[in-house]
Parts: sequence; structure tokens; C-alpha cells
Amino acid sequence: MTTCTFPDLSLQLCGEKEILGQVKLSFIDVEGHKLTANRNLLLTVSRTSRSLKKLEQTLRGRFNGVDRVISSKTAEIDELMTTHLGVSKAVLENVIFCHQDQSLWPMSAPLDLKAKFDAIFEAVKYTKAVNNIKDIRKAQVESLKVLKALEISSKSDKDKGAKVRLQYNIVCVLFF
Repeated sequence: MTTCTFPDLSLQLCGEKEILGQVKLSFIDVEGHKLTANRNLLLTVSRTSRSLKKLEQTLRGRFNGVDRVISSKTAEIDELMTTHLGVSKAVLENVIFCHQDQSLWPMSAPLDLKAKFDAIFEAVKYTKAVNNIKDIRKAQVESLKVLKALEISSKSDKDKGAKVRLQYNIVCVLFF
């Protein structure tokens, strides 16, 4: 419901080619608002494939005493769900709403396991943030070097100016 990924379903039980479904989830978001997410789905089965089509999707809630309904595209609802629940899509898929068929993922192959942990702990974002911090620090160090050189030059100019002013004052006293 929250990430719009669904487990492999067995449709041989009902013998239908198209199945309509509705999923509702009521929850309290990170700010304490009571929300209800609703998704209408159409599952079409052919001999060789299955396709899941998302029909209508809504997110209902009461904000500051006003009822609001957001009816939107899948990507927007998915993003809103992760925002309101306060966790990433990877945590929702692999930890909170992990289907029992996929619940043994911690015992999977090392590469698959690493990919899941990287997604859950957002390793790519962390790596990008660290690289960004390094780049900013490098730029700041360069800027500091330029400013220190400017400081030394300004102090030298100040000292020369003070010497010239002192000599000027001496010359003025002697001639006047």
C-alpha cells in the first residue's frame, strides 16, 4: 500500500482474468494527523504475464480542522506516504511491510543483502553527503589560503603606510 509494490499473487484460486481490488490503510502520521490512504487496483492475467494497473488513489486527512482529499498519480502518493509515515521507501518495503514470502531477505546472497542494507540505510545519500562535505571543505581551505595571503599583503601595506605617514609627519614638523 505504501510503496505500491505487491507480492507475487496466485490467481489460479479464483479463475478470473481480471480482478479488481482495493487497499485501504488508516494511520496517524508523524505530525499526529489521522490519514486514510486508498488505492484501487486492476490485476489482469494472461497466459504468459500479469499486469497490475493502479486506478484511483487518494489520501484523505484532516489538517487544522479542515478535511482534505488528495487524489493523485502514483509517484506523488508514494512520496506523500513516505513523508507522512516518516520513513524511506526501502524501510517500508523491507522492514515494516515485508511480505512473508520475502521475509527471509536477511539470509539472502551477500550482494543482494548489501543492496538491501544500502537502500535501507541510504548509503548512497550518505556517500554523496560525505563527498559534498569534502568538496566544501576543500573550497573553504582554498578560500582561507587566499584570505591569509590577502591579510599578509594588507598588513604589509598598512605597515608601509604607517612608515610613510610617520616620515611625512616628521618632514612636516621639520619644515613648519
